[in-house]
Amino acid sequence: MKKLLFIINPMAGRQQAQTDLYKMVKIFSDHDYEVTVYPTRARLDCTQKVLEDAGRFDLVVCCGGDGTLNEMVSGMMQRQDRRPMGYIPLGSTNDLAVSLRLPTRVEEAALRAVTGNEFHMDVGTLNDRYFNYIAAFGAFTETSYATPQEIKNALGHLAYILEGVKSLGKIQPIHVRITADGEPFEEDYLFGAVTNTISLGGVLKLDPEKVLLDDGMYELLLVKNPTNAIEAQAMLTALMTQNYDGPLVKMLRASDITFESSHEISWTIDGEYGGTFSHTHILNNKNAVTLIV
Repeated sequence: MKKLLFIINPMAGRQQAQTDLYKMVKIFSDHDYEVTVYPTRARLDCTQKVLEDAGRFDLVVCCGGDGTLNEMVSGMMQRQDRRPMGYIPLGSTNDLAVSLRLPTRVEEAALRAVTGNEFHMDVGTLNDRYFNYIAAFGAFTETSYATPQEIKNALGHLAYILEGVKSLGKIQPIHVRITADGEPFEEDYLFGAVTNTISLGGVLKLDPEKVLLDDGMYELLLVKNPTNAIEAQAMLTALMTQNYDGPLVKMLRASDITFESSHEISWTIDGEYGGTFSHTHILNNKNAVTLIV
C-alpha cells in the first residue's frame, strides 16, 4: 500500500480542515493510500515536517491556504528526493489554486490530489526564501500578513481591502533600481510584484493565456508613484482594466531579477512576511517541484 502524508492547517477556512478531515482521509484510503495525518501547530511547522519526513511517503498533501502550500513546497525544495505533492485549498484567497484550476470543494480537491496529473511547477527563490506565486513590495503588501486569521476567516477578500484602506495614509513611494534579465530600470515605485499567477489577492487578474506556471519565466508588475490626482486615477484605471503597458503601470517577463535600494524594503511572499532587504535577488527555478493537479 502506498503511503500519504497529510498535513492540515487546523485554522484555515473557518477550521474546515478539521470538520472535513474524515471525508478527505476516506478518499485517500479508498485510493489505496495509508494515511498519516499531521496538524500544524505553529509557523514553519509544515516545512519542518516535510523536510524531516517526506522521504518516507509516496505523496505529500497539504490542506490550508497559500501560506501552508508555501511551507510544504519550501520543505520539499530543501530535499534531494522530492516527492509529488497535492494541495487542498482552504485559505482566504487561494490565488495559486485559481491558477492551477483546482476544485474549490474539499472532496473534489482531495480526489484530484490522488487521481490528477503530474504538473512540474516553477518555484522562485528570493534570496534564501522560496515562493510559489508572488513576491511583492510596496502598497498593500503588509495587508495579507498583518490581517488576523480570524478576520480573514470571517470576511475573506473584504478583510484584505479593509486592512489595506487603513494603510493608505502611510504609503510612501520606494526608489528602486531593478535589473530584469540584464535590462535596468530605476524609478519611484508604489508597488512591485514578481508573479506566477493569474490572480493577485483575488482582486487583480492576469491573462491566463500568457501566464504559465511551468515556463521558467515570471511576470514583473511595476506601478510607478503617481504625482497628482489625475495620474492616481489613471493608475487605478489601468490596474482594474488590466492595461499593463502604460506610463504608470508596466508588466515585463523575466527569470532573473535584482532589486536594489538605498534602504531596506519589506517583502511579502505568498501572502506572508518575507523579510526586509536592501538587495534582493529573485530567480525562477524552472519545473522544480511536482504537483498533482
